[in-house]
Amino acid sequence: MKDKRNFCKKCKTFIFETKKDGYINFPSNVISSDGMSITLKCKKCGEQITIFFK
Repeated sequence: MKDKRNFCKKCKTFIFETKKDGYINFPSNVISSDGMSITLKCKKCGEQITIFFK
């Protein structure tokens, strides 16, 4: 994984950040996780983003 800040595609609000050491940092916007993915919700516009694990 690389150091990268990810933003909402709709309103450009910060959603989550990935780090080289494999960690994902995000504000308290996690809706659910099923072990295969994490679903986040943008606090500003309500857009839902799903992050899938490899």
